[in-house]
Amino acid sequence: SVDFGLRLPGSARASGGTQAGGRTFAPPLVPRPKVPVQTDKLGVIVESLTAAQATQLGLEAGLGLQVERSQPGSYADLLGVGAGDVLLELDGTALKSPDDIERAMKARKSDADLTLVWLDAQGVRHAETWKAR
Repeated sequence: SVDFGLRLPGSARASGGTQAGGRTFAPPLVPRPKVPVQTDKLGVIVESLTAAQATQLGLEAGLGLQVERSQPGSYADLLGVGAGDVLLELDGTALKSPDDIERAMKARKSDADLTLVWLDAQGVRHAETWKAR
């Protein structure tokens, strides 16, 4: 798996917990505010498709990155990409390895539109553009 912008809350135990019967109870966590879109991150964790998976989806061998997770508020999330989807293109660049996402995101200007092509978990093809303001 490769992480492209997803930051999960820390796993460190909260301080200030109470003890009862030999067990420590941490105070409840405060919800975090919505994460803003980061112009240098697509906001997904992906894995490359195997040749068999690509063939099953009708794709050329080596094409496609399966999404494990997308970060709330990221470009991917705003466009509707979720777990199980398969990313095909980013701004006209075919996605064959996780490095292709990193290169495409680094090459784009922060105020440029972003176009993503993917197959959803049901195999329906989507092409959506996030418009820069």
